[in-house]
Amino acid sequence: MLHAGEAIVVRRASGRDFAVTVPDAATGAALLNTLRERTASDAADAPGERI
Repeated sequence: MLHAGEAIVVRRASGRDFAVTVPDAATGAALLNTLRERTASDAADAPGERI
């Protein structure tokens, strides 16, 4: 970590974790969750394709 404060910890599908310090972790987490939901929705709409 480069500075103290709120952080977002992300666990990738590979099982690897990484953390990013941010000024507003709640907003960052909401953004990542929305992106994940959209990606899953897009994958469900396109059978045969993998992300």
